[in-house]
Amino acid sequence: MQLKAKLLHKLSAIDDEATLKEIYDWLEAYLDAESNTTFESDEIQAVTEGYQTYLSGNTISHKQAAIRFDQWTKEKGK
Repeated sequence: MQLKAKLLHKLSAIDDEATLKEIYDWLEAYLDAESNTTFESDEIQAVTEGYQTYLSGNTISHKQAAIRFDQWTKEKGK
C-alpha cells in the first residue's frame, strides 16, 4: 500500500472532530510554510529575538500570558 493511501485509510478511521481539525490545521500550516513567502529583516529579527528568549528560559506560562493579555486589553479599552 502506498503511503498516501495509508494516510487516507488512517484518516478515514478518525471520527473525533477535534482530532481531525488539529490534523487539518497542521496540514494547512505545513502547506502554507512550503510557499515562497518572504519576510522583512525586522520580522526575521523579531522571531530570532523571541527564539533566543525562549532558549534562555525567560518565558511565562500560557496561563500567565493569558492574564497579562486580558489586563492589556482592558487597559487599551479605557
